[in-house]
Amino acid sequence: EEHLERLYKHVPEALRDNVYFTVNSYCRSLGSPRKSTYLARSARKEFNLRWLNACYVDIDVGRFGCEDGYLLGSKCPELLPDEILTSKPASKSLSWEQALLQAMILEERGIIPPVSIYARSGRGIYLFWLLEPVFYHLENEWILHDFKNCNKALLNTVRGDLGEPVLPGDPAATDGARILRIHGSR
Repeated sequence: EEHLERLYKHVPEALRDNVYFTVNSYCRSLGSPRKSTYLARSARKEFNLRWLNACYVDIDVGRFGCEDGYLLGSKCPELLPDEILTSKPASKSLSWEQALLQAMILEERGIIPPVSIYARSGRGIYLFWLLEPVFYHLENEWILHDFKNCNKALLNTVRGDLGEPVLPGDPAATDGARILRIHGSR
């Protein structure tokens, strides 16, 4: 929350609750801007996409009932195992730190391609692979189809559906119109 306050001191309170961003770019918005935020309403449908900017995986993890789930490693260090890959932990028993470390190990071992951006979410982490922006138009449906297949392949690899690694990637998060929560929003 303090990160949002520092970055957005000039914006209305409404931008601190349930704040999301888009991975890809849209060609239009819906109607007039919201009065509370002065931002345009999103036309968040795949047929409104114009640019594909990044492939991504959304990894959801639990909070453990710790006083502050965002600072788990510093507040509850006993929950971080000595050997992070010796067992396959249940998805809701990982901290964001454990998930990040596992993702970095997968990258280091060459199991997943080099990640462009790691980012924290409200309840986990995002992995982004930046693309040269790809222009998308409905007439070229194969582009979106290939984009979704890339996201699914990355997700399946991270989830361990193809073998060794296991991270709790969100199986519903492979579409082009996805919005993702900004860390620190309530």
